[in-house]
Amino acid sequence: MEFFEENGPVENIEIARFMAKSYTDEHFGQTEPMPTENTGDVNGDGNITTTDAVILSRYLANWNEYDTRIVAEYCNIDTVSKITSKDIAILLRHIGNWNGYETIPMNP
Repeated sequence: MEFFEENGPVENIEIARFMAKSYTDEHFGQTEPMPTENTGDVNGDGNITTTDAVILSRYLANWNEYDTRIVAEYCNIDTVSKITSKDIAILLRHIGNWNGYETIPMNP
């Protein structure tokens, strides 16, 4: 489903999510808020994969330009005040379907 503004497609993902929620509420009567942020989706592509772990690893190792490849609010997986290698370990365990790591925290 694509959403369009008067001048073309919506390019900002947050606007698109808001529009999708508004459409859902209006047309299907859904009143509960839909999740809009996904902790662990480091690059913000909508999927949690090993690519996210690699990008987060390179970000923590201070690789050039990796600070622009992350969505910082999705990277603090253990919900502690800063992003560390522990976040990478939890993310990899989640991706590997380890027991106890089936879900990872959602940002507020």
